[in-house]
Amino acid sequence: MKNKSIITVIDIGSTKVCCCIAHIAENGQFQLIGIGHCGCTGVRAGLIIDIDSVKKSIALAVEDAEKMANVQVQSVYVSVSGQNIRSQFVDLSLNIGGRVICEDDIAYIAEQCTKNVEQDEVIHVIPVTYSLDSLSNIRNPIGMVSQKLSAVVNIVTIPSEQLQNIIMCLSHCHLELLDVISSAYAAGLWAVDDTDANHIVLDLGGGTTNIAFFYQGVFCGAGVLSLGGKHITKDIAYGLGISYESAERLKTLYGSAVVSIADESDMMVVPVIEEDGVITFQNVPKAVLNRIVHARVSEIFERIKDYIDKSKFHSDFATDIILTGGWSHLTGIQDYAANLLKKRVIIKNTTKNPSNLSMPITNSFAVCLGMIKFIQSAENAQIGSERKKNQKKKNNILQKALHWLNNNL
Repeated sequence: MKNKSIITVIDIGSTKVCCCIAHIAENGQFQLIGIGHCGCTGVRAGLIIDIDSVKKSIALAVEDAEKMANVQVQSVYVSVSGQNIRSQFVDLSLNIGGRVICEDDIAYIAEQCTKNVEQDEVIHVIPVTYSLDSLSNIRNPIGMVSQKLSAVVNIVTIPSEQLQNIIMCLSHCHLELLDVISSAYAAGLWAVDDTDANHIVLDLGGGTTNIAFFYQGVFCGAGVLSLGGKHITKDIAYGLGISYESAERLKTLYGSAVVSIADESDMMVVPVIEEDGVITFQNVPKAVLNRIVHARVSEIFERIKDYIDKSKFHSDFATDIILTGGWSHLTGIQDYAANLLKKRVIIKNTTKNPSNLSMPITNSFAVCLGMIKFIQSAENAQIGSERKKNQKKKNNILQKALHWLNNNL
């Protein structure tokens, strides 16, 4: 796919692989021209545990998107997640000597910030804020005069082994890796519209929950919990004695984060699997289902609250919580989260997006949309010279991975 105005992004999640193909117009706006998704069992908490399973899911998701877009994909951007993705602040100062600050000064700061990163691969170098002498909270210091330039930079890293496994999966699918993007960062980019306020974005995924902090529209930190929507589904399957597929359907149709009075009398038909394997259809109150859902939702959001309170940002960092991701539309989740976290909770929908697709896309594609936004926006690109160095690192890893493939397959 040589057309540079067409890009392909892949979100490798713990329960499914999503692929989006988009056309980037000259004015910077994008239009989705193809989507695909496929269930995936080869990822646990964001980490690949079965390469064969993941590569098949990638191939099927990309194939569906290719057919819809009528293009052939050769190179892709891929999301990365999991507890091994590190986000850390680095403080650095540079003597300017009373001259005008230029792009080389910004690039030098970025280069110095990554010097102490040895084993892991740097995937994002994001200046959060600058200070000039006694003047703080400067967004763009280029062109200003100062004696000293100070910066707080968010460095995001990934273990080399995790990146190599992604590259190997893509190589089996004859796909070239262009870049990797933190899924927490991408979900937040899609969710955050107001760049004058601070936000906490919760990406409610299948196997993980990403917590992203945005300071005036700038990604400044992230965390991840190894709990997600599939754990709710598993609880339902176990609690009601039904299959995982039936549990997922009941969660989608009737599930709620809170148990209402009406749930005690409202009945639903449940395909219960008996001890002999025979399925019998039984009438069960919705309250039985939603007590199970509520218990797991409570656990997840209590852990989210605990993580936020113990982080360097604390609970008063932002007044708003933004929800996105696959199960962000669970009935009652908005009110429940607002009451527990004591903040206004907003659900970011993916239904209003520039697309010529005949079918709407769900919040499961939030990371893909955020990746496209990352790619199309020069403001969200990494600092020039540092980006080139990071790309060289990725190319070196790709060469090592291909060498391993040639010798071992």
